[in-house]
Amino acid sequence: MQGRIVIALSFVALKLAAQSPVDAKLAEFRKGIDGIDRQVVELLNQRAAIVERVGNIKKQANLPIAAPAREQQVLDHVAEAAKNGPLPPETLRRIYETILKEMRAW
Repeated sequence: MQGRIVIALSFVALKLAAQSPVDAKLAEFRKGIDGIDRQVVELLNQRAAIVERVGNIKKQANLPIAAPAREQQVLDHVAEAAKNGPLPPETLRRIYETILKEMRAW
């Protein structure tokens, strides 16, 4: 058993040593992206839970589920918030249009 562990650790060490600086940097960035993706998924699930509660309240009050004015407000807020980032506001607006569409369909 110890021999297998030593061989496995040796293989890992050789693989790490064989990584070029570019490969190492890419791996570091990809790890960061993976972490952010996990956070995005968590936030989308939190958003969906709130959307579900809002839908339940609207159903109980016999209100329409769709709220075009509210969706426009969300899109406007996203476009405004996007002004400080590398993604253009229109790109984030399209992403959010998809999020809103999927939340409605869900």
